[in-house]
Amino acid sequence: MSVFTQERLTGLNAAYARCIDNDELEQWPDFFLERCLYLITTADNHAAGLQAGIVYADTRAMLQDRVMAMRDANVFDEWWDSVYEMFVEDCAEKGIEIDTHTIRTMGGKQAQRHSIYFSGFWSQGDGACFDGRVSNWAKFFEAMKRPDLITLYQKTGEILTLAWSHEGRYYHANCVSFSSELWFDNPHDDDEDPLLHAVWDIAYEGGYVFDKLEETFAEFVRDLMHDLYILLEEEHDYLTSDEAIAEYILGHCEEELVEEDDEEECSLEH
Repeated sequence: MSVFTQERLTGLNAAYARCIDNDELEQWPDFFLERCLYLITTADNHAAGLQAGIVYADTRAMLQDRVMAMRDANVFDEWWDSVYEMFVEDCAEKGIEIDTHTIRTMGGKQAQRHSIYFSGFWSQGDGACFDGRVSNWAKFFEAMKRPDLITLYQKTGEILTLAWSHEGRYYHANCVSFSSELWFDNPHDDDEDPLLHAVWDIAYEGGYVFDKLEETFAEFVRDLMHDLYILLEEEHDYLTSDEAIAEYILGHCEEELVEEDDEEECSLEH
């Protein structure tokens, strides 16, 4: 290969990467010929020599359609969205509210996304976590299978807070920091009513009955993060399996056959 050819290939690769990095996706199909091949497949399919792919396009027009779908129709169509939705609902049943944050979509609009993070599924530091708080202590204690704490909490009438947020470069369950206000003061004056003051101190451990359990609460939340990671991994494994890819291809083939039949019927009517 000549130096001139190498320089042109280097320039082509740099321009291709710059186009993607700058989010100039409408210009991305111009790097391909009218008849081309763009294929994203799995390692297993590639090793077996199978043609099936997660993304398959053999014309520039198909790539242009892909970009249009990303910009408009499929802004929120991420494979993990269904897992997130079920997990958010499950957490709500356990008395946990997952925080949200504002994002800017590809179309330039703003939307709210749940503050859930993950990385996976191959490195030691992979995992999942989320920002959130306890919004319903009765449900939270019930999910922990601690009815005794429900009774104590209802008797105190105190407002407790426990919240957590992601920190650091990784996304596993140990990469969250907790903040809390779980201690509450004795409502009885030691001088005016020493007996009630002493009884209350015994019953509520000096107001630290919940504060002493903060690490237990945190461990319960971390277990939910571990469960989330398992759900995400299972969904990912299914979507990249040969079975799911075959279903995807067959489904699109059926859609194309229906469209062809409709076009033939229209031609006959005219």
